[in-house]
Amino acid sequence: MRYDRQSDSICYTANMKRVHPEGVLIGEKRQAIEWNFVDSTKVIDGHPCSLAEGLFRGRKYLAWYNPEIDANKLGPWKLHGLPGAVIYAYDTTAYISFRALKVKNISEVDALKALVKPKLTMVSKEEHRAYVEEFWKQLEKIKAPEGFTYDLKVTLDRLEKK
Repeated sequence: MRYDRQSDSICYTANMKRVHPEGVLIGEKRQAIEWNFVDSTKVIDGHPCSLAEGLFRGRKYLAWYNPEIDANKLGPWKLHGLPGAVIYAYDTTAYISFRALKVKNISEVDALKALVKPKLTMVSKEEHRAYVEEFWKQLEKIKAPEGFTYDLKVTLDRLEKK
């Protein structure tokens, strides 16, 4: 997963083999999180951290960030907008969590050199979801060869629906 500054989008790779055999980049505009800053501090892996809480797509996130490390308001996954590097973040159900393994300052020039930018077609999250749903509908229509029978039950979780 990466952040594309030009389009202000979060991008990640996925497959759409029938349409784009090489895969695609799914891009979605970055959504601002309204962070509430909590009067709480603690040291995590040697980093003095402050606490912020925010809601994103129905989940409440707690983020411990180090305000002494300028991260240009970028964070892991879609947890952007904090005034420092996110050291540890998680949702209140403990289903999603992030923890910095190492913090190292590098120049923006070196960061851009290290960034792998796949030359893939970019599609929206909605386009990809429609493709996946159509794929499963087609799969449900498959008939067993004569003399063979099988049951096929397909379910599709719809996470992060607005």
